[in-house]
Amino acid sequence: MSGEKELIHMTAKEYLNRYNTLDTEIEHLKTEQVKEPTKVRAKEIAAKKKEKEAIFSKIHSLNNETYEKILYKRYVEKKPYKKIADEIGFSLSHTHTLRREAIKKLEQII
Repeated sequence: MSGEKELIHMTAKEYLNRYNTLDTEIEHLKTEQVKEPTKVRAKEIAAKKKEKEAIFSKIHSLNNETYEKILYKRYVEKKPYKKIADEIGFSLSHTHTLRREAIKKLEQII
């Protein structure tokens, strides 16, 4: 799944979860590249890295620092909600509410 066209059918949560899936795919391709280097594999790695950068950019395009922090901490850093709430200084329930709002906003731009 490397094309922007394929990402259109994803929900915002699926889109964000794709970030970590890409990490796994990249590591697998790097391992294969070491065993048997190919130009095609190198291009696949570059494309997946570019896709990760696009996801990261979408998070930061929300123009709301709190939304960005929550989504980054949850979907990039894979932190539990309790830890996120403690780090940003909100209650756990408010953190969940803000995450839902951030997801809705992200849905509008992906």
